[in-house]
Formats: sequence, C-alpha cells, structure tokens
Amino acid sequence: FHFMENVHKAIKGFPSVVANMIVRAIYDLHFARSWEAFVRLRDGRVRRWFTDYALVGFTKYMCGQWLYGRFNCWQAFTTPCGYATTNNPAETFNASLKRDYTLRRRLKMGALLHELSSCCASTSESPKTFMTTPVLASTLTRRAQDMKRAGLLSMKEGQDSGFTCAGAPQVVRVLSMRPPRITVAPNKRTEVEIAVSAQMGSNYARMEVEGQPWGGWPVDVQQQWCPCNYWFAFGACVHVIFTLRSWAHVDSSGHEVLVSRRKRRSPARYWSSSQLRLTQHSPESALASLETMCATFTTHTLMYT
Repeated sequence: FHFMENVHKAIKGFPSVVANMIVRAIYDLHFARSWEAFVRLRDGRVRRWFTDYALVGFTKYMCGQWLYGRFNCWQAFTTPCGYATTNNPAETFNASLKRDYTLRRRLKMGALLHELSSCCASTSESPKTFMTTPVLASTLTRRAQDMKRAGLLSMKEGQDSGFTCAGAPQVVRVLSMRPPRITVAPNKRTEVEIAVSAQMGSNYARMEVEGQPWGGWPVDVQQQWCPCNYWFAFGACVHVIFTLRSWAHVDSSGHEVLVSRRKRRSPARYWSSSQLRLTQHSPESALASLETMCATFTTHTLMYT
C-alpha cells in the first residue's frame, strides 16, 4: 500500500495512458514468481522507461528508491502465500480509532484519552481469532458467484462434477474469462460489467487469466491450489471457489459443510399394523386401540428425550 501510494503520487501529472502503462508494469513486477524473474522484468521496464524523455525523472526515482535501493522487497514472492498485506497491528488499531471514535477530528487531550480508553476496552472485550491460514474475502466469494452466473467460469468439456476414485489426484480444469468492461460517463472510465460488490482492480483481475494454459487452470480440489498469479499472492482465487462449489459441499463463505446421511427412524415404525389401524367393529375396540397407540407413543417419546 505504501509503495503504490508513492507511485501514484509520482505519476499524478502523467497522461492516463502513460500512467496506466506504468501501473501495469509495476503489477507485473509485484507478481513475479522469483527474484530472477523480477530482475529480468525490472531491467526490461527500466530500459523502456529511459527511452521516453518524459519518464527519465520518474525512472531515476524508481531505481533509487524502489527497484535497486534498500526498499526493493515488495514483491509477492518475498512473503508466504496469502500473507497479510498489513502485518502491523498498530496500523489497523489506529484506523479503527480514527474511523469509529474520533471520527477523523482533532480532539483535545482529555477527550482523546477518553476515546482511546473506550477503544481499548471495546477491543479487549471482543478479541478476534488469530487465523493461521488465508481467509476467503467476502468480495472474492461474490465475484466467483457472479462470474459463474455470467458464464465466465466453466469446467473443461468432458469433466463432470463427480469425485474421482479413491487415492487418485483430483485435478479439475477450470476455464476463466475476463469480464467485459463498459465505458462509464462522464469521465469515460471503464468498469467491469458485473455487480459492484464483486468488482476488483483491472490489474488484479488480469492476474486471474494471465498465463492461463490451453484447456484452463488445473485446480487441485484436495489441496485447494491453483497455479494462477492471483492465488500465488493471496492464497485464494475464484477458480478454487468455483471448483469447491461444483465438486464439494461448501457454503457461501467457502467452508465445508458436513452432510448427515443417517436415516431418521420414526416412532410410527414400531407400531404394528393392528395398532395403526382403528377397527370399525365396535367403539370399545376402537377405544382400546387408541389407548394402546397413545401409550406406545408416550413410551417412545420418553426414550428419545
């Protein structure tokens, strides 16, 4: 976040076409799979930027600060897969204090200490569970659902949604297409033609399909693994969510749902046919059968409770 914020400040006065080209190149550098791939992409981008006279100053700034300097470890391969973007809890605590308590206002010292005390008390009473694995974002789940509804996610022909034999590697080919973009007035910017809650940045969306092999992404259902660049950085992607929903029992959040296949036995099963059927010979026999049924029902009810 801090790196991209400084990049956007440096390219603020550039034309939109040039700025988009620079941001696209930086995202390619960020999603590099290894240091060797990063160096190869970095050297190529730097040579291209130096050929443009208007980008000489920006290129020198990038080389001195972010590409060759001390702060050049901002790539996805430098951290584990699905690692948190912000790993400093003080930053998230500061954000909640400004958003919910001070309302982004300047308060006097006494009022500020009072709001800080309320924030600390509220945070200590509702601790969050420390997660050791990547958690699916709700926006990513909605995106997978909307892309499936629009026909942008599909399985390769010839594959059914049944499980393979026991012990065999369960790999599913998933075909992914980029959502079409539409022009929005008055700034003539483009947006994805799906629900707003399921949209993401164009460069992040590009990583879902870039490098897709012929026949689709080979998604491992058991390991919940996908070779796309988006999964490489975040540990989750729409391909894995789509596969789990098609091949396994999962809920809207991607969690596995356990299905009970045990057949429930009804108490009526223990009643004999003579007890279930009221005879019509006489009122006395019908009353006796009814009393027997009530007694049997009461006994079984006590047994089950």
